[in-house]
Amino acid sequence: MPRRRGLRYAERIMRWKIVLFALLVLTPLVVVADWQVLTGSSLWLVVWLGIPVVGIVMLLIGKVSKQPQVTSFGVAVVLSGMIGAVVVRQLNLSQVEVNKALGDQVAVALEKHWDANGNYPESLEKLVPEYLEEVPVPRVGLFADAPLWYMAAERQGGCVLGYQATRDLAVMRNKDKWSAVPVPW
Repeated sequence: MPRRRGLRYAERIMRWKIVLFALLVLTPLVVVADWQVLTGSSLWLVVWLGIPVVGIVMLLIGKVSKQPQVTSFGVAVVLSGMIGAVVVRQLNLSQVEVNKALGDQVAVALEKHWDANGNYPESLEKLVPEYLEEVPVPRVGLFADAPLWYMAAERQGGCVLGYQATRDLAVMRNKDKWSAVPVPW
């Protein structure tokens, strides 16, 4: 009898090792995949929902076929999907704040140009080197940049500054306020 209890304990330990290993390997992959899909295409919802659904299917298959390793891996996939989604949301919110700060620097430089010249420059590159060392480039995701775009106006504080945050969403600054709008093109 004691031998049987020791075997169950060893099986439980093995299942938890599978879950822990899978979490450590899968979660970073999920984060990278989710973040890039979020910033690169509208397939984000498929990835975001698909990973936990695959995990649930594995969990059910493992339970029905009485394969504890498959069940354990299914649990890890579900948890990786959930943890990955939370991490990606936090990373994205953090990156949005950094990008807004970069845009605010450019907005201050634009206002300084207005004060000195009575007009806005034709392009953001005209702010270099007098008002900016270089035109900052917002990052979206891990591997992509989203260059700032800008439309001048004829009155102070009236220019529009922005960048394309995702395939379907632009972030724009107008009159000291940032807002997200659907991409018009």
